[in-house]
Amino acid sequence: KLLETLLHNPEGLPSQLAAVRNHVLGVVGQGGVDLEKGDELRGMLGEAAFAELAICIAGSRIYPTLKRAMLAGQTCLKLDLKF
Repeated sequence: KLLETLLHNPEGLPSQLAAVRNHVLGVVGQGGVDLEKGDELRGMLGEAAFAELAICIAGSRIYPTLKRAMLAGQTCLKLDLKF
C-alpha cells in the first residue's frame, strides 16, 4: 500500500516520508536540493540515517548509469508493482 501511495498518490504520504521523497527527487535532479528542507530532514532523521539515505540515493544511480555507459540499453522498463 505504501509503494502504491508513493507512486500514484505521493501527496498522501506521511510528512516525514514526503520530506524524504522531496529530498531524493531534488538530489537526482528534479528541482534541485533545498538546503533548508534538507537540514530539516537531517534533523528529523538524525545524522546516521541521513548519511544512509545519501548512500541509498547514490547507490540507486549506479546500475542505470553503468548500463548506459556500457551501451547496454538507453532505457529501463517501468515495473508493474501489483502484488
